[in-house]
Amino acid sequence: MERDPARRHPAPDSPDGRFLKDLEEGMISLNKTARDLAFYPPGHPSLAQSLERACHNLIGLLTHHAPLTITVTRESLQYGKLPLGKENLVVRQFAAELHTRRIQRILLDKGLEPADVRGFLEMLSMDPKHLMQEGGPVRVLQAKGVSRLQVAELEVRFQDQPQAAAPAVLDQVVGDPPEAVAPPEPAEVAPEPPPPEEPPTLENFLNRLEDAGDVATYRRAAARLLEWGRTARTGDDLETFVRIFSAFVFHTHPQSVKPAWVRPEAEQVIAGLGDPSGIAYLIGKLCQKDPALDDDLIFLVVALGDAAVPSLVERLAEEETLSARRKLMGTLTRLGPVALPRLIAGLKDSRWYLVRNLALVLGNIGLPEAIPSLRPVLAHPDLRVRREAVKAVTRIGTPAAADALLERLGDPDPGARQSVLAALGTLKVTRAIGPLAEVARQFSAFAKEVETPKAAILALGAIGDPQVVPVLVELLCRRTWLNRRLNEEVRAAAAAALGMVGGEQATAALLAEAKRGEGPVSSACQGALDRLMGAG
Repeated sequence: MERDPARRHPAPDSPDGRFLKDLEEGMISLNKTARDLAFYPPGHPSLAQSLERACHNLIGLLTHHAPLTITVTRESLQYGKLPLGKENLVVRQFAAELHTRRIQRILLDKGLEPADVRGFLEMLSMDPKHLMQEGGPVRVLQAKGVSRLQVAELEVRFQDQPQAAAPAVLDQVVGDPPEAVAPPEPAEVAPEPPPPEEPPTLENFLNRLEDAGDVATYRRAAARLLEWGRTARTGDDLETFVRIFSAFVFHTHPQSVKPAWVRPEAEQVIAGLGDPSGIAYLIGKLCQKDPALDDDLIFLVVALGDAAVPSLVERLAEEETLSARRKLMGTLTRLGPVALPRLIAGLKDSRWYLVRNLALVLGNIGLPEAIPSLRPVLAHPDLRVRREAVKAVTRIGTPAAADALLERLGDPDPGARQSVLAALGTLKVTRAIGPLAEVARQFSAFAKEVETPKAAILALGAIGDPQVVPVLVELLCRRTWLNRRLNEEVRAAAAAALGMVGGEQATAALLAEAKRGEGPVSSACQGALDRLMGAG
């Protein structure tokens, strides 16, 4: 028998198929931002980016189909009769989170704004019990002024109890006095068997944990979930392990509404699940290609703090897959200051590729405390390490970082030296003007390349201080008959740099050279003038 056409999934490459995939990605993005909202403090740049991304995805969906209604069941999300991400663990987990909060449908309409998305996610991050005490999802969203992202709640109905039967009236003869009637002998009825005990489920224990009102009840549920989580890890049931682990991590969050006594109890379970075997399990799963639970795994590893750092660093040294190394470095970056001591110690490792990757992470973290340790890495024997160290120091960008870069102007490798020159320009280090001018003037009739002087010239332009103009005008006007082609490259670079600085003297020099005729220098001067005109 042919299946109902309404339930048929459209082809992935069809317009409807692509829309369903986009809708699935939109729900995943919404779930990730809900996690970020619980993890990052208000105002954190990563949280702002996550909110912007989730809102952008949803608004993009509404441009094609509006309004949108998504149905929620215990284990899935549906658009019409079509399931979304049926095989995607993140979507199923998100559906369970929504269902726990009695959300039956999500309704999105045109005009959706970031405030609507944030209000919805703030509601979603509330403890389910607290959410119900506040009146449920609908009332909380109304209180937050959310109008374009609404929900419909699951209605809980109780069957009416049958009324007790009226007592039977005994037949009597009118006028005769009532006779006493002996009550009938009770019939022997076999005792009703007790209802069969339902086997305990993960949902039951998670609900008991959430509803626990005292330490003893919480401990009993926590002990059972700890055992369940360890069994899940042994049996490689990642989804169950993540759900249990996440429940306790959320109980330790600073914004948790749980009583103060919950935190130390939850921390004990986290320590049990996040023992060395648990850390290795999470990191091993993170390094696999399947990205379904990547955000959850990173969230849990970061929640373990400094305990996870040694394993992350060692796995980074051993991992051969680029995508896995990126995830490991991203996780170390999110750990931030907690990871700093171990990252700095790793800079002395003999494996050049590990040192390079740790330098990259330190640059992404951007803490000034790393500069003294990165300084010797700028002189590392391996060129690849030196180049990454330059980028890291540039990202940190403090005066101490500028000093460290100035010391490397004499790097023996032209490429590394040019990276240092560019970095000094990016950081606008005015005390580097003198040394940069010296490098910019290095030219001879027998030179084979001028990439390093050109890098110094462009760095002077990037600094943008008026005191660089005389040096740049001098280089623009320099003429030589020997090695003329390379000299014109230097002059063209000087023209471009003057266009970055501007000012009367720079403009006059550019006009004069532009009028001299055609060629690369004249074209560069005209381009610089056009830039100055556009900036003005």
